[in-house]
Amino acid sequence: MLSLVLSLLSATASACDAPALKKTLDETSPARIGAAWVALADCDQKTALAQLPATLAKMIPGDEGNAAAERAIALGQGAQIQAWLAKQDSGAKSATVSWLGARCEATEQVSTFFLDAHKSLGDAFWKDRWYRGLADCRTPAIQEVLGAQVSSFTGGRITDKTQLLSLLEVYARNLRAASIPTLTALGRSMTDAELQSYVINAFADAANVGSTSGVDAAGSAAAVAAINELAPTLSDRALLQARTTLLSLEDDAAADRLARYRWDDRWSDGYTYAVAAVDVATCSNGKLQGTLHTARIKEQGAAWPEQIEAALRDRLVPAWSIDSGSKCKGTSEVTFTFPTEPFADAAAADAWIAEQVKAFDASAGSWSKATKAPHPDYAW
Repeated sequence: MLSLVLSLLSATASACDAPALKKTLDETSPARIGAAWVALADCDQKTALAQLPATLAKMIPGDEGNAAAERAIALGQGAQIQAWLAKQDSGAKSATVSWLGARCEATEQVSTFFLDAHKSLGDAFWKDRWYRGLADCRTPAIQEVLGAQVSSFTGGRITDKTQLLSLLEVYARNLRAASIPTLTALGRSMTDAELQSYVINAFADAANVGSTSGVDAAGSAAAVAAINELAPTLSDRALLQARTTLLSLEDDAAADRLARYRWDDRWSDGYTYAVAAVDVATCSNGKLQGTLHTARIKEQGAAWPEQIEAALRDRLVPAWSIDSGSKCKGTSEVTFTFPTEPFADAAAADAWIAEQVKAFDASAGSWSKATKAPHPDYAW
């Protein structure tokens, strides 16, 4: 039956036999009726418009239904398509709205369709996620609607955090670099850590991160500058999100510099860390010798603790000549201990070092020789 209908569609469309095409509407399945209606519209718009209400009563969303919706919108029937969408389940409606949004450039009336829906639906336009289809609908009027809604959240007046998160993504991907000033102002007005992180996450969207079309250079540069501007005011959660965002923008150095603001209350011309390195040598005569190296480390807020820890061996082994095994014609095993965050002050670092010395002394009894090697403060 399906092949017969398709053959009839092809034959009648080429001959533009409107009565025959109209007849196929009654014989076609809900999934294919959209294509039949488009064929009729190609042949006879007046007849197609007359048949649109009956077609929509039967038609279901999908590739052919969406194409029919677009064609109906182009013919000025946006109100009927809006009413048709209102009867669909949320998943199907969302998919069709997204499909239509991607057709804004191809069909001028689609932008007007969304503007009319925004006007007629009011808050339901946002609540029902109609805006999710607007990421690629780059007309000035649509961008104005999105921008006004984003700006309405300035100061943290939020009733639906999930809506804000998805709205910021759509807004940022639509306007790219042009979205950055509004996003920056929004971020500056936020005090809630979660909401701040939403704004920071949107900077990656403004740079088009994750898109098959590649990163937008202007959006990326503007996003990096905005994050650097906001960094001193961000909560810990937002700073961690900012680090992730900067890494996604491939600015590793800027991501590292955010460490400066992570523990701002512990900053005093730098962050104070401490390190303990236990060097256990197995000498050629079978005896064990242990050496404890300790020092405070002063770091200037350009690296995160795990980065410092990962580089300890390469940096400190040669700097402190850590290799007692070579002195007794044996081998050495070096174990570093490093805190997960900076200390509140030098006194706290010294107390931590004292604990490492105590632990070393407790295990030194089984060694033939135990040495302690304190080092001056080390600049990282």
